[in-house]
Amino acid sequence: MNLSWLNKTTSFIQYWFKKITYWFKAEKKNGVRLVEEYDEKLILQLSPKRLPHLKQLKYLPRFLNKKEKRLVVSFILIGSISLLSFIFSFTWRHTILIPKAGGSYTEALIGTPQYINPIFGSTNDVDTDLIKLIYSGLLKYNNNLELENDIAESYEISPDGKTYTFTIKPNIRWHDNKELTTKDIAFTINMIQDIRNNSPLEPSFRGVKVNQLDDRKIQFVLEKPFAPFLHSLTVGILPAHAWENISSQSYKLAELNLKPIGSGPWQFDGLKKNKDGNLISYSLKPFENFYGQKPYIKNLNFKFYANYDLAWQALLEQNVDGISFIPKEKKQSLEKNNRQLQIYNLQLPQYTGIFINENKNDILKEQKIRNVLELTIDKNKLINDVFAGEALALASPLLPGLPGYNQNLNTNPYNPEEAIKILTELNWQKKDEDQFLYKDNKILELTLTTVDYPDNIKMANMIRDFWQEVGIKTNLNIVPASSIQRETIRTRNYELLLFGEILGADPDFYPFWHSSQQKDSGFNLTSFNNKRADALLEQARETNDLNKKSELFSQFENIILEYKPAIFLFQPTYSYLLNKKVLGFKTTRINIPSDRLNDSTNWYIKTKRRFKTEN
Repeated sequence: MNLSWLNKTTSFIQYWFKKITYWFKAEKKNGVRLVEEYDEKLILQLSPKRLPHLKQLKYLPRFLNKKEKRLVVSFILIGSISLLSFIFSFTWRHTILIPKAGGSYTEALIGTPQYINPIFGSTNDVDTDLIKLIYSGLLKYNNNLELENDIAESYEISPDGKTYTFTIKPNIRWHDNKELTTKDIAFTINMIQDIRNNSPLEPSFRGVKVNQLDDRKIQFVLEKPFAPFLHSLTVGILPAHAWENISSQSYKLAELNLKPIGSGPWQFDGLKKNKDGNLISYSLKPFENFYGQKPYIKNLNFKFYANYDLAWQALLEQNVDGISFIPKEKKQSLEKNNRQLQIYNLQLPQYTGIFINENKNDILKEQKIRNVLELTIDKNKLINDVFAGEALALASPLLPGLPGYNQNLNTNPYNPEEAIKILTELNWQKKDEDQFLYKDNKILELTLTTVDYPDNIKMANMIRDFWQEVGIKTNLNIVPASSIQRETIRTRNYELLLFGEILGADPDFYPFWHSSQQKDSGFNLTSFNNKRADALLEQARETNDLNKKSELFSQFENIILEYKPAIFLFQPTYSYLLNKKVLGFKTTRINIPSDRLNDSTNWYIKTKRRFKTEN
């Protein structure tokens, strides 16, 4: 430890002590104190101590003139400041800042919860956010999007890749403090597999046999190898004791869908509804008996808004501390205002495109019309105007870095002249002074549907302008975020859908393009049905060989490019907005938006200092 500063302070004090002693002894005129030698001897006879004790010091001001008083006060101030500086310096050099429990964080979410239930909620972003916090699975993702054990203690995979045997950690508790066992895991998977429940996760567990070996060991036996199966086991586990007495017909009506019992780090604390019965806020608190790292933040709150404009206004009025997603136009405004907010740009395995539902409009069944729609969209202009260049133009569903990605594809085949030529060849022509095209007295008219997000609305308007410039009348249908899944996507109630699909950690195109996923709970948004594509996707699911998967994906891509069931636009980034008071956020990559919450147990607001430990 460096004591030079302390030595200097001690020398300084000794110097001024000698000076003051000298002033008392000195014989001076013109108002300077005179100390007689005789008086000094007399005083010493009464008390041999040369320094006054504390009680005597209170009389000191009587014997000092103004100049001396100022000097004494200055000496005391300098000494006090020096001592405090020493204490502060010592503390700063020998301690570190660490998180402390406490604080509250409130985030704005777009939409409202429907089913805070792992087997139902994977199609609603608000549901998946809350599920991520409340429930835990056998496995989970870390900040690097790597799989690691959650409630699992260990697992083994058989040489043929079809049998997975898991051992779970001991003494894991539910939020009602009952013990979690493999019975709960088997119950959850059975609920997913029950086709009456219409779970979006059912395809991932189709044909999987679950064997409960004992209270801590469970086995999954697959009909054939399925490479992404481990990723499926991040699904949240349900408490059998809370659900087993509820009939399957009442699952979606159960109160547990809004007041869940999980085993994750956060537990349900309360909710609020407005006078119309609509949910407006939701509160979580740390689960004290959580088996892992307990959260530092004491109150985690969510407020629900119908659209981003309302959420943004709530942020400006400081009714919330952050927003689950910030559109690029708001991001630019925020950076100019330099508010006490932090934007995190997260990498996301997602493509945004226009998904074509030819069953809703016969015009879209024409292959050449689908080509025209792509030729008239300037993707680069779209990316620059809406996202300030923070996106990557795409030509297919294969993203950069994925097996089979072809970097030589033309990602922006913008050519309106060629589009007009094709339309003329198809006998679509303008009628009188009308700006739109007709054939057999039928107008070339389409409807583009998208969700009520500022970025999506701006994109939709630009796309409408692109198409109308070549004579295609385009209507826009803007759907609230709270109902886009339930009323539009599940019912396939659209002609053209401007939307984004997230591939996940281990890219698997089966849920998005296999013909079995055309039902309302599936993600095949175009109802694409191609036997060759189905076979390729099935084979890709069974292999971990990257070379083989690359070849299979490449063949699948060629089929998509040939039939063009969708127009692929770009790969975006995900912008997350947090108040700077929230520390400890280290996530850089996510699979789905709720992954931004992967490390929420390590977020903190309050801090304290701790002495450094010796290495």
